Amino acid sequence: MKIKIFLATDTFLYLPIYYADNYGSFNNLINHNKNDKIDVEIIGPQKGRYPPGDLNAILQMFKCHETHNTLGIAICSPTAVMSRDLDSYISKECKIIGSLIKKLPFWGINHDSTLMCTSLDQLEIEYDNVLYYNKDLKEGYYLGEKMANNIKINGRDVKWGKEIELLDSRSDAKKNKYLAISANIEKIAQVTTRETDPLSINYKFSEYYKNGYLTTGILTLKNNVSIHKEVLVQILNAIQDAIREIYKRDFAYIFTNCKSINTKFNIARFISDTELKFIVSTIKDEKFYALNMEITKKEWVSASIGINVTESWMAKYEDCNQIDRKVKNEYKKHVTNKIVKAANSVLLNELRDLTNILKTPRATISKKFQSFNKTIRVLIYITIIGISLYFIISNYLSGNLNKLSKSIIISGFVNLFTYWLTNKKNMTIG
Repeated sequence: MKIKIFLATDTFLYLPIYYADNYGSFNNLINHNKNDKIDVEIIGPQKGRYPPGDLNAILQMFKCHETHNTLGIAICSPTAVMSRDLDSYISKECKIIGSLIKKLPFWGINHDSTLMCTSLDQLEIEYDNVLYYNKDLKEGYYLGEKMANNIKINGRDVKWGKEIELLDSRSDAKKNKYLAISANIEKIAQVTTRETDPLSINYKFSEYYKNGYLTTGILTLKNNVSIHKEVLVQILNAIQDAIREIYKRDFAYIFTNCKSINTKFNIARFISDTELKFIVSTIKDEKFYALNMEITKKEWVSASIGINVTESWMAKYEDCNQIDRKVKNEYKKHVTNKIVKAANSVLLNELRDLTNILKTPRATISKKFQSFNKTIRVLIYITIIGISLYFIISNYLSGNLNKLSKSIIISGFVNLFTYWLTNKKNMTIG
């Protein structure tokens, strides 16, 4: 069986997906219904030759299923399924089976290294122009539009990668009044760690959304949820394993794995060790990935604010209650947590089995070691008899009758005691 995972963009922010492949979790999947091995292929815009973007990842997933009879998965913004730019039939067929990133991985980048904004209000005061992503990347577009509209400053939406490129190219006197909102962690690492004229991170949007933000989801077609439920459970388990490994392992181990991943997937072609260390450090510090991949209604509603801004629902619906009803209906239509719950159940069963092994009752242990105990008792008894005979014979041969009589008496008592001890009905173990 073939599974193709399509990414909205090539980025280390999707590290658990790459790590599951490199670490080997994706290599041990089996389709038990057909008893064949599952082959997982990770495809980003570079490899798949499609433009970066949430909708493009969804379209590739849909085409893959339609033309190759292959199970397709998209890693992208979950609220993209509500976009009016997505064909209504494709939107209706999409199911979000879990979350990957639940924290906003966006940064405000600027030329001024002396300024570090501590709030969104301060950020909005300091800048006259903002560069952000176009509608292809929903969350980035929402953040830029929100900032530009709130304070009525000049905003410009651009393609993935262009936001930092345009900011970096400015050399005029007003360059410090320009801000780029970016999630391109590879490009951020490059421009902030370089020795000559480095750019600076002025703001972390994860600080503003402290309670988290549903940024990236795991999508497939609704037919797959019923037909290939067991396979999808294995996929989510593999991703969960990867997340645990990323958090558990030390920096050096993850750094080494990231070098190997970059060689295999060519995420950032000419990345230096310094830049890669910045990326690994950021990912480990920020903890973007939630071990609980379920999507709550509250998380969905919060993330849908962005799609509301980008799709201008206010123009279509007269009041907030209508918008609220639409968002909740979309949640029922598109989100399912039963795959995540099944994956969590598999994990709980594994932990329970391990706990049962570690907490095996003493009676069970005694039963397992019963034959071993019997052998030990016989060996002890034979050893005592052997020692007793040795002393008796040696005293007899030496002609020492006084010691001989003492040896016989002592040996008799010792043998009687040993026989009683080694034939006790109950032996306590542990």
